Amino acid sequence: MQEKWKEARTKLEESERDLTEKKILLTAAEEKRKSGIETISRLEEAIGEIGIRIESMAGEIQACEAKIIEVMESITSEEESLKTLYTSHTEAEEELTARRARHGEENVVHKQKEHELRNARKISEDLSRQIRDLEMETRELVIQAGTLKEGAREKLDVDLDTSLQGFDVMNESEAEALRKKLETHKKRLDEFGEVNLLALSEHEEFKERHDFLAAQIQDLNSSLDTLQKTITRINQIYRKRFSETFEAVNNHFREVFPRLFPGGKGSLRLTDESDMLETGVDIDIQIPGKKRQNLSLLSGGEKALSAVALIFAILMHRPSPFLILDEADAPLDDANISLFGKLVNDISENSQVIFVTHNKTTMEAADNLIGVTMQKNGISTTVSVSMN
Repeated sequence: MQEKWKEARTKLEESERDLTEKKILLTAAEEKRKSGIETISRLEEAIGEIGIRIESMAGEIQACEAKIIEVMESITSEEESLKTLYTSHTEAEEELTARRARHGEENVVHKQKEHELRNARKISEDLSRQIRDLEMETRELVIQAGTLKEGAREKLDVDLDTSLQGFDVMNESEAEALRKKLETHKKRLDEFGEVNLLALSEHEEFKERHDFLAAQIQDLNSSLDTLQKTITRINQIYRKRFSETFEAVNNHFREVFPRLFPGGKGSLRLTDESDMLETGVDIDIQIPGKKRQNLSLLSGGEKALSAVALIFAILMHRPSPFLILDEADAPLDDANISLFGKLVNDISENSQVIFVTHNKTTMEAADNLIGVTMQKNGISTTVSVSMN
């Protein structure tokens, strides 16, 4: 009986162990079922959200297609308008060219008319002077004839008008010479032609236009002189301020460079001190343990620190309220990052520094840390931590 009882007890224990294992499996299956139900619920919610997003995106796509059609129509109409404007522009240029040509021809004609008018005035003045001379000679001859007549009547008691009837006063040669002279004057008058009575008014119009353009040119020259004086004054101010700024930045650079390169020396120098408007700036550095060499032969970290030294020297001379550094410490090792962090702390007294970095040493020097995490797929969350 005891042996049977032991066997039964052994079978009972085995049955209890099997039952326990089955309970464990059942519990695990229940947990998996619950997890599966929750997963199915989340998937159903996600499917619903995706369906809503698909509907929204479909509506947006339709709206975009309609907008694209409107834009294409607008582009077509704008192209037609542009073609019309090009055509109008071409016609306007042709008309402007034609008007300029006509204006040039009118100027030539106007100059010719002015020349003809001057010649006509000169000829008219000459003829008038000759007529006045003839009139004066005629009056003198009439006076002399009257004097002779009076003298003959008084002294000789002879009436010359009665005595000289039938005789010519002039001889034939003098009369022929006078007739030729008269015909010559008539021929010159005939060849002169008609006088343009509008030439004076046209001359006045062109004179007004010339005076207006001359005034405009004078204004432009005055403005040019003023602008030249302003440029000269600006260049003087620029030379002075550039010189002052260069000296101040150079002094700060000489202080900052040894802080990043202990034992090193750095300075700035001008490529052309005689021309402050066109001069360049060279960086002269001496890294400890190395001879002087071209900046392109330095390592990436040395180049980065040299550039940071120059930037921070400028910021020390003229601080900026905000300073954003994006992965500026990427090429630096731990020792250089420590020196760099101390310099950033000094700069942060006058500027608010925003540093984009993945380096833990740089993060330790920050007052506030701002990171981005994704707790759910497709949803970014900003996390801020104050280190104070």
